[in-house]
Order: sequence, then structure tokens, then C-alpha cells
Amino acid sequence: MSEIKIPLKYGSVRANSFGNPKGKPVLAIHGWLDNSNSFLPLAQLLPEFHWVALDLPGHGKSVFKPTGNIYHFIDWIADLWEVIHHFHWKEFYLVGHSLGASIAVFLPGLFPDKIKKLLLLDGLGPMTNQPEELPETLKAHLAKLHQVRNNRKFFKDLARAAKHRMKKGELNFTSAQCLASRGVVKSPQGYYWRYDPQLTLPSPVRLTEDHVKAVLHEIQCPTLLLYSNQAELYYQQTLNLRKRWIKNLTAQKISGSHHFHLDDAEGISGIVREFLMSF
Repeated sequence: MSEIKIPLKYGSVRANSFGNPKGKPVLAIHGWLDNSNSFLPLAQLLPEFHWVALDLPGHGKSVFKPTGNIYHFIDWIADLWEVIHHFHWKEFYLVGHSLGASIAVFLPGLFPDKIKKLLLLDGLGPMTNQPEELPETLKAHLAKLHQVRNNRKFFKDLARAAKHRMKKGELNFTSAQCLASRGVVKSPQGYYWRYDPQLTLPSPVRLTEDHVKAVLHEIQCPTLLLYSNQAELYYQQTLNLRKRWIKNLTAQKISGSHHFHLDDAEGISGIVREFLMSF
């Protein structure tokens, strides 16, 4: 395992590199408030690939956005645009979990000749709103804007920080420890999760379902969606609609939590290997 530093316009993001450096590259994008260790168990089971797992801006060891800037969903796309150009890969596989999967669906349309296959783990595009919901969405964002910097929680030790994440994120203790080993730091006040508190702000503006439909229609590469009960609850009626909007999609329901790829990497490793290795 080695760490990579990738420059962006406002700083640098970090990534963990796992597996065979000469293997086929896999770019992995984690979920909200997670970090690149989200893919460590799966990468260890699939060492024939060259895994590059990002810490998204504001997460893990990556740069925070400058004070006064927020993490608007569409800005993740520009960040990933820079990351992909940094590597100069001729082609690569793209894997995303949750927020990472929601970001990932935008990229095949931008890099149709580079992205060979797309693997989505419990995510199929971002949250959306109806246009008439915009005023209330914006009000909710502004109401929280000046509270966010004071919402850090401190813990006596690493184990307590992991247990807190386990309860908040519905994942097992071993998985929470895996994330904590990269995402928790020690300070004079105690241990805390390093993610930027601004990530907890509600979105000021959301895309519409028509926007997502247009994006999913752009995906041409073979795509595999693995999803849990939680995804069905999260997306509700839109999940089946969105599945129909991707031309070359295979979808499979997986037992387990939202973090099934982390809680039970072995349970999906065979499915993932078969998908990535197939022609």
C-alpha cells in the first residue's frame, strides 16, 4: 500500500494505492464522511488490480475547501475531472460507493473512451428536488450556515470514535475501525473525525430528476449496480426508473447494510472480479 498526492487548483487530495501497480487501474470513490480505507478490504481480496482509492476533498487526509466555500454536489465532478487527467490512464475501471457512486455516474459521459466499466455500490445518482422545492432547500442551507464550524465531537480514544461512527453509519465495528484508522486524529481535546464540518451542511440547491435522467442516458460502458435494502428506501420509486435509464446495466440486490462492501467484502469479491474481468 502506498499514498499518492494529487494536485487540485485549491490544494491536493490524497489517495491510497493498493494491489498490483502493473494491473488494470481501478479508481474508487468513497461515500459521504468515509475515506479511502472504505475500499481496503475489497482491494486486498482483488490484488490483481491496481486500486487507487481517493480521499475526496474534505475527507480523510485530503485538503479542505477554502473557508467560505461549500461542498456543492456538482463541484465533485470538476474535482474528479482533474484527478482523472492527472493519471493519464488510457483506460480504467470506475467504482463508487454511495456519494461516490452518485458522483461516478457523471463521469462516463465525460470520459467515454477511458472508462471501461462502471461499478456502483449502493448509489445511483444524487438526491434530487422538484423545482418548486428550491426556496425551502435554500432556506434550510442558510439556516445552518453559521452553526457548522462548532459541531465537532471529541472522544476519549480511537475505539470510542469508531463506535460512534458505527452507530451513525450502520456498519460493524471492524469496518468502523478501518475507517477510523485513516479518518480519526488526536488533539489536546481528544480524538475526532477529521472530515470538514462544512460537509454536514444541507445542500443549497439540488438537481432535478430530469437532470439525472440526462446523465444516466450518457452511460455507454457496461455497468453493474449492487444495492441493499437501504438503497431501496433511499431512492424509493426512483430506483427502478433510474435503472431503466442506463442502457447497459446489470443490477443485483445484496444482503447486508449500506456498507456491505466494507462489512462483507468477501461476499461480493467474486461478483466484482467476474464483472471487471469479463469482456
